Amino acid sequence: MRQTNYNYSIPLGVPGGIFDLSNKEIVTRLLDDGVEASPGSGLVKGKQPGMTVTKPISTASVADFEGVFVNGSKNLENDQNGHVAAKGTDALGIMRQGKIWVSIVDTATISYGKKVAIITDGDNAGCFTDEVDASEATKVTINAKFNGKVDKDNGIAVIELK
Repeated sequence: MRQTNYNYSIPLGVPGGIFDLSNKEIVTRLLDDGVEASPGSGLVKGKQPGMTVTKPISTASVADFEGVFVNGSKNLENDQNGHVAAKGTDALGIMRQGKIWVSIVDTATISYGKKVAIITDGDNAGCFTDEVDASEATKVTINAKFNGKVDKDNGIAVIELK
């Protein structure tokens, strides 16, 4: 996320930011070799389930979903294009339960209590949308709901993982 605002207002959140102090479960996983992932994206079981994670693919199921990449679980820097990501075999914090800011597609319709789906194919793989978003054909509904907090300008919303 690039800085485009130089005033004194604080943004609502950041992708992968923990939303509040409610109970949460965060585990450590390694990225599969050669994979790149951004905070706030959803990840699935990797080559070594329970040890590694990877970006979703079209055949991913709800049973493959591991959780959301937590921002702040390691030091991340912007590249020259303003892109923040972990690469290779980096260790990541993965939220499996709790409330977290996630990356959403702009076609997502967010409202309190609406079911969440993870996109499993294409350029938006790992981003989230609502379960009825017709523009995203390859998606899997996960055990999560939107809590109503959304920042469409920055493409993020809060979900509660159960």
